[in-house]
Amino acid sequence: MIYVIGSGPAGVSCSKALLERGEKITMLDAGNEPEEKITQKLELFRKNPDHTEITSLKGTLDTRGQDSPLKLSYGSDYPYQGTPKITEKNVLCRTSHAQGGLSTVWGAAIMPYLAKDCSTWPLKYSELDTYFKKVLEFMPIAGYKDELEEYFPLHSKPTPYPRCSQTKLLLETMNKNKKKLASQNIFFGHARLAVHFNGTKDKPACIKCANCLYGCPLQIIYSSSFTLKELLKNPNFNYEQGIIVEKISEENDTAIIHAGDSKKNKKLTFRGERVFVACGSALTTRIMMKSLDVKEITLKDSQHFVIPCLTLRRAKGVSNEKLHTLSQAFIELIPSEGKSAHLQIYTYNDLYEQRLKQMFGKMYSPLKPILNLLLERIIAIQGYLHSDDSSEITIKENGNELQQELNPLTETKAKQIIKLLRRNTFKLGFTPIPFMNKLSKSAGGSHIGSSFPMGTKSDLLGRPIGLQRIHLVDSSVLPSIAAQTITLTAMANAYRIGATTNLK
Repeated sequence: MIYVIGSGPAGVSCSKALLERGEKITMLDAGNEPEEKITQKLELFRKNPDHTEITSLKGTLDTRGQDSPLKLSYGSDYPYQGTPKITEKNVLCRTSHAQGGLSTVWGAAIMPYLAKDCSTWPLKYSELDTYFKKVLEFMPIAGYKDELEEYFPLHSKPTPYPRCSQTKLLLETMNKNKKKLASQNIFFGHARLAVHFNGTKDKPACIKCANCLYGCPLQIIYSSSFTLKELLKNPNFNYEQGIIVEKISEENDTAIIHAGDSKKNKKLTFRGERVFVACGSALTTRIMMKSLDVKEITLKDSQHFVIPCLTLRRAKGVSNEKLHTLSQAFIELIPSEGKSAHLQIYTYNDLYEQRLKQMFGKMYSPLKPILNLLLERIIAIQGYLHSDDSSEITIKENGNELQQELNPLTETKAKQIIKLLRRNTFKLGFTPIPFMNKLSKSAGGSHIGSSFPMGTKSDLLGRPIGLQRIHLVDSSVLPSIAAQTITLTAMANAYRIGATTNLK
C-alpha cells in the first residue's frame, strides 16, 4: 500500500500523479469539515443566491492592525481546530487540520516563481513546466494574457474575470507608463486566481457578491477539497479521515506510520511500501523532527508586509459595484541583481469600511459622506520577499517551539520597496500612506518551507537523507521560498515527485 498524508494542495497533487500511474493509494487525513449549520446555509444559498442568509456566512474579521488576523471560513475556525499548540517568539504560524488544509482559507492567488530566483536549485525550474500544466488541468486559472507572461509563463489558457473600476483605472495608468516603470524594474499585470469564475457543470458562475474574503458562498474559489472529492470516485483511492500522524519510521522495505484516531481516541499503526508526506511545511517538519529525533531545524519564510495606499484617481461608486474582492492586479519588482519581490493589489472591499468605523468610532456616521470619498481611493498591497531577504524560523522541542531569527536586511528591503513605489506615484496611479505599512511576524504570510531542502537535506524525490521510502512533497523540500505565491510551485513539485518516483 502507498500512503499519502494530508489533503492539502500538495497532497492531492501527488495523489493525482500516483493514481495516473495506476497505483493504489490510501490518504490519511485529519479532515476537519465545516459545521453542519454552515453546510446547510451553503446548500440554501446555492439553490437561492438572493437569499438573505448570505450575510450570516460572512462572520467577522478583526482588522485593528494586529499581525495577520485569523482568517475564518464562513465565520468558523474549523480549519484550525485540533492543531498542535506551539510556542511562538515573533512568529505567527498557521497550521490546519481541514480537508483541503489552508486552501480552505487562502486568497487563491497563483503564480510560478521567477526562474532566475531559483537558479541555485538542484533541478532546473523549467523542469517543473510539465507538472504546472498537469496541475492546471484540475485547478482553474483565471486571469489575462499580459506582459507578465514574459517572466511568468501561464502554462494554461486563463479564463477572464470581472475587474472593478479601481483596477481598470490603475492598470490604465500603469499601461501609459509601462516603459518608464520597466526601466525601474517595475512590471505589472492582472492577478492570476484559482477560481471557477465562469462556473462548471457542478458550480455556478461568480455572482460578484463580494464575499470572497469570508468564504465564497458558491464555493467557486478552488480548494484542494474539491480535488479530494474527485479522487474519491477513483476505485484505487481510499480515504481515512480523523487520522493524526505523529511519526514515521522505516524497517527494511516497509514504511511505518504511527498515528492516532481523533474520533475513536486510540493509537494506530499503518504499514506501507511508500509514504508521501504533505501536511503543510510546519506540520510535516514537526512530524519529521520527531521521526528522526532532530532537536533543531530552520524553516525559511517569504516575509509578508502590508502597504495601505491611496489612488490618485477616485473610482466613483466602487463601494456599490458588484465585484469580487480577491486580488485583481500584481506588481513584480525584478532587479537586475538580487531577488524579486511580489506585490498583490487588493482594491475596494468592506474590510476597509470596517477599519474606518473602528478608527473613527462615534464620529464615523457624521463623517460618512467624506469618508466614502476616501473609501473610493483606498487600496491595500500585500507584499512578499524572497527567503534570502527574509528572517528565518528556528524550530525546537520536537516542533513545539518556533523562534524568529531576525534578518536585518528584511526591514530595509521593505522600506526600499515603499520608497520605490512613492517615487513612481504618478506612473503607478497610487501612493503609499505614510506610517501605515506593516511588516508581519515571520510566517505571517503562510509562505514557508525549506526545512528539508532538496539537494542538501533531502534528495530530488523529497526523501530526507538516509531514508528510502518516506518522501516529503510539500514546500518543506523546496530549496528556497521565492517571493511569488507558493502553492502552484509546491503542487507542481509534488506532482513531479509522485510521477517520477521509482516505486519498486
